[in-house]
Amino acid sequence: MKHLVKIVTLLSAALLSGMASVQGSVLIRHSGSIDPATEGWTLQQGNNPRISAHAATDGGTAVWQINNVKNTPEETGSTHYLYYQSFLPQDLDLSTGWSLTVSLRVDGVSQATGAQSTITFLSEYDLSGQRLSGNDRISYTMYFGTASGGGIRFQVLTSDGAVTVATGSTATAGDYHTFSLEWNPGDTAVSALFDGEVVKSDFAGVTASTVIRSNLQWGNAATSSSLDRTTYWKQVEFAVVPEPSTLGFLGIFGGFMAACATLSRRGQQGTNR
Repeated sequence: MKHLVKIVTLLSAALLSGMASVQGSVLIRHSGSIDPATEGWTLQQGNNPRISAHAATDGGTAVWQINNVKNTPEETGSTHYLYYQSFLPQDLDLSTGWSLTVSLRVDGVSQATGAQSTITFLSEYDLSGQRLSGNDRISYTMYFGTASGGGIRFQVLTSDGAVTVATGSTATAGDYHTFSLEWNPGDTAVSALFDGEVVKSDFAGVTASTVIRSNLQWGNAATSSSLDRTTYWKQVEFAVVPEPSTLGFLGIFGGFMAACATLSRRGQQGTNR
C-alpha cells in the first residue's frame, strides 16, 4: 500500500510537470529597470526632446521610468515616446489564447483621453487565429492616466472612443496595479482585467487599415496636449498559450520515467538494508 501511495504521488507530480510545459509562452517582455533597447525594443520618439526615460528604483521597485514633459507654447509637435517590437509571424498563433499584462503606476495631473500612458497590441489576425485580409488589422489599446477625483484611470479604446473601466477609489493613486487583456478559445471578445478582476468582457478592439505588421508598443501616447506625467513601468508581457504538443507529452513521459527510477532506487535501498 505504501508503494501504491508513492506511485500515485510521483505520477501526479509527473503529470503536473508535463502540463507546465503547455502553459503560456511569453513572446515579448519588458522587465523592471532593464533598458528596453537591450530587450529588443525600438524607441519611436516625437518632437519634444525633453521627454526622457531611465532605469529607476521606485520605493524599492525596479522600473523603467518615463518622464513626460508638457510642450511649451512654441512646441506644437507630438510628444509620443513609444517602445516598439514586432512579432515573428511564425510565433503569433493566437487561436489557442493570449494575454497582455502590464504592471505600472502613474503620477501626474488628470488629463484627457489620448494624453496618457498607453500600450497597444496591433494584430494581423482575428480571434480565431485567421489572417485578416489585405491591410486589415485589429488594435487593442489600454490607456493609463490619473482621474480628476484622484486615483488611476484605466481605459480601453473602442470603435466608439475610449471607455473607462476602472477609476477613482477602485484604482488607488500611488500604488502599482496590474492591467491585462485576455482571450481564451470560445470567447467572443477580449476581457479587460484590473488587478485580476474582469472589468470589461466584451472588448473587441478597433479595426484599422495599415501595412504595419503585428507588433506591441508602449509608453507615452501620441498627442501634442500631454501634461507633465511620470509613469513607472514595472512589467510588460505578451504571452500565447501553445497547443498541446509532443513536448508536453514528453514532459509527462519523462516525469513518469523519473518516478519509476525513483521507486526502483528506493526498492534497491530497502533490499540492501
